[in-house]
Amino acid sequence: MSIEVVNFEVQGLPGGQLLMNNPRTVDPLDSYAKAAKEITSRKKKSDADHLKLREIETEAKCFWDDSLGIYIPSRWITASIANSAFATAKIAKAKIRSSVFPTEEKIKLHYEGEREIAAVSQIHGNGHYITQNLKQGQVSVTKCHPAFSGWSFKTQLEIDTEILNFSDIKRIAEYASRYVGWGDFRPTYGRADVLLSKSGDLREVA
Repeated sequence: MSIEVVNFEVQGLPGGQLLMNNPRTVDPLDSYAKAAKEITSRKKKSDADHLKLREIETEAKCFWDDSLGIYIPSRWITASIANSAFATAKIAKAKIRSSVFPTEEKIKLHYEGEREIAAVSQIHGNGHYITQNLKQGQVSVTKCHPAFSGWSFKTQLEIDTEILNFSDIKRIAEYASRYVGWGDFRPTYGRADVLLSKSGDLREVA
């Protein structure tokens, strides 16, 4: 197996936003799920209750690390490349999953106003969110999503060149980033340009 390291840089399109939707609250024991249930179980909710629910929802949907701040899960990259591989390079999804390896699990997200954010509890109060009216069954409900403008991230990928060459992954990533997008409610949100370059690190693995 021949492994090549590729620099992978993503820059959101001008005027576009990246939306997040961490699914952690599907766990009923999650702290945010418990906090939201305490409010939703009330028969009558005040305006303050509704505002608090929006704050809880915004925080819960963030991918947050106390050291990195807001981050991108590396599985977003492998999933994006895998889902676009056959349409652009006629490479099966299973082959992509066994030939593309992010070098870090959590990838720091850069965005406008990040210097003012020291804790996830500050995301909502600093306006990094949007609200949407979405259908749930026969009714519409208002949902909050963390949203980031002027966003970008960069990392490195290890690729197995016996399955995937640099031209292949470049073509796949460019298509996925521009026309499929990143995060939630893509490609309405999360469209971006991507820049790939060779790091010069090429090695044989037994």
